[in-house]
Amino acid sequence: MKRFLPLTSTCLPLQFYVISALTLSLPGTNNNIFPALQIPSNATKLTEPVPVPGFEAIITFDRTKPLDADQARINFISFLYNLCQREATSIITQPEKYYQQRRPSFWAIAEEPGSQQLQINHVLLGLNEAAKAMVLPQNGFYTAEVQLMLNQQQIGEIHIYVPGGYADNTATIPATNSTPTFPIARNNTNEIARGLIVDRTWRHYAVAWLYDEDKSKAISSNDIFTALMDGLTTAAQFSLNTYCEYLGAGSSESGSGTIADIVLGSYAHTSKLRYIDVKKMLLFMYTKFIVSSNTYREFSFELQYDVVDILAVGSVTVRSVASSGNDGITAFA
Repeated sequence: MKRFLPLTSTCLPLQFYVISALTLSLPGTNNNIFPALQIPSNATKLTEPVPVPGFEAIITFDRTKPLDADQARINFISFLYNLCQREATSIITQPEKYYQQRRPSFWAIAEEPGSQQLQINHVLLGLNEAAKAMVLPQNGFYTAEVQLMLNQQQIGEIHIYVPGGYADNTATIPATNSTPTFPIARNNTNEIARGLIVDRTWRHYAVAWLYDEDKSKAISSNDIFTALMDGLTTAAQFSLNTYCEYLGAGSSESGSGTIADIVLGSYAHTSKLRYIDVKKMLLFMYTKFIVSSNTYREFSFELQYDVVDILAVGSVTVRSVASSGNDGITAFA
């Protein structure tokens, strides 16, 4: 389907296509005019990270060294995205680093160099377990060590730490890798309800988004964080150029009393949506409008190609923990 929109601003009045089968319908919307996302029959196979038999992550916190939670969430997502650019079964032979002076950083290393045991997938799963542990109210965001175990033998570890001491919550220091960082917005008095994300590093693509106008449909910052971590880890099991028909993800329980769900799918089964694009879209959604606007509530989105072609549609919604049974989307620990 083609729609012609003038690309004159990063904040445009856009028409969005909302998933009507599983997700949010925006207030005042007539669903009959929106194309529905048709969920394939094998969708449940595509909606959670593939477990690794015998894998376990053991997390040890240093509660004398707290992390800035806002920056930690951004860097978790950014490091996970960097790892997702390689095949999940790739062997880690050199330390994997995400380093920022005086900001939460990551160091993943094999227990025995040259052992050919530690894979990207193990680190992804370990990061997910660490994120789920940190959002629990009894834990919180602290420096931590994550032991990566396979069949009760340690094969590697992840260090989550702050090099060079601690910083305040506002300054942004450039990272030593290619993933950009963004300042934390401290209020949303000038909230932008809709917009179009474009980036020169992602030519031809744009992400259009629209927040629900009902501000009571708030989503915990920890819930959207762990939902995106889950989505990236799920997408990572597929090769970059594999076509994506449907992806579902969900947050872990964080004490908020709610669960955040993400669903997205290729528009009209065009078979043009690749997992490399799904991963970039999830990263941009988090860093370029959720965090930077400091707005956490339900929204719909679409991925556009050359502005006029729709590749994917999706939404992020919230539901109570009481309704978070086995719905075929995400299994919760």
